Amino acid sequence: MKAYRTIRGELEAYGHGLAGKPEILVLNKIDAIPKAQIAKKKAALEKASGEKVHLISGVSGEGVQDVLRLMVKEIAKRRARDKKRPAARAWTP
Repeated sequence: MKAYRTIRGELEAYGHGLAGKPEILVLNKIDAIPKAQIAKKKAALEKASGEKVHLISGVSGEGVQDVLRLMVKEIAKRRARDKKRPAARAWTP
């Protein structure tokens, strides 16, 4: 999917580790896409990204709560993992 590759390229070009950050892929506006096209677009994005794609509609709210729950779960998992890491020691000359 060209749009996905363009965005990934921009993230990599920006640098600062942004391209390596965790992501949740979402296909929005499913209320405005014909049902037959949704599956095709989702499959294309999953193929391009190699990740699961979630479907939402910002207008109708469909799928939004599921994605929000997934985000909360990911944040909690990362916070728990980060707590287990030893704190970095400050360098003093």
